[in-house]
Amino acid sequence: MEVEVMKAIPRASRIRWVVIFVSFGIVMSWIWKSVIGSQLHAYLSVKDPVEAFRRFQWVMIVIGAGLVPFAAYFALLAARIIRSGQFPYPGMKVWRDTRIVRSTKARVRGWTFAFLAVLLLGLAAYAAYIPTMVASHSHPAAPNLLQRQRR
Repeated sequence: MEVEVMKAIPRASRIRWVVIFVSFGIVMSWIWKSVIGSQLHAYLSVKDPVEAFRRFQWVMIVIGAGLVPFAAYFALLAARIIRSGQFPYPGMKVWRDTRIVRSTKARVRGWTFAFLAVLLLGLAAYAAYIPTMVASHSHPAAPNLLQRQRR
C-alpha cells in the first residue's frame, strides 16, 4: 500500500513566513515592553479600590476575549478535519511533507482540535470570571478591620 503524502509549501515561502512571524513577535514584545506594559500598570494603579477593581475586571475580560479567535480557528480546523475524515484536510497548506491520515485516526485528531477549542473558550470564560471570584472571596481580615474601626 502506497503512503499518501500532502506536499508542503515551497521552501522559500516557508522561510518568508518564519521571518514574518518572528519579526511580528519581536515587534509585539517591544511594543508590550515599551508602551502597553507601562500604560497597563498606570491604568491599574489607582487609589480607589472600587475603581481599581472595575479596571481589573475590564483587563481580564480583554485577556479572555484575546483567546476567542484562537478557539474559533481550532474549532474551524476541527470541523474541516472531522467532516472530511482526513488529516490534513484537503487543500490545507502544510509546512513540511505530511503523511495523510484517514478514518478514525483523522477523526481523533479532529476531536482533539475541537477539545482544544473548547478548552480555550473555557479559559476565556474563566479569565472573565476571575474578578467575580476575587470579589466573592474578600480578605478574611476585612470584617475584623471594620469592627475595629467602629469601636
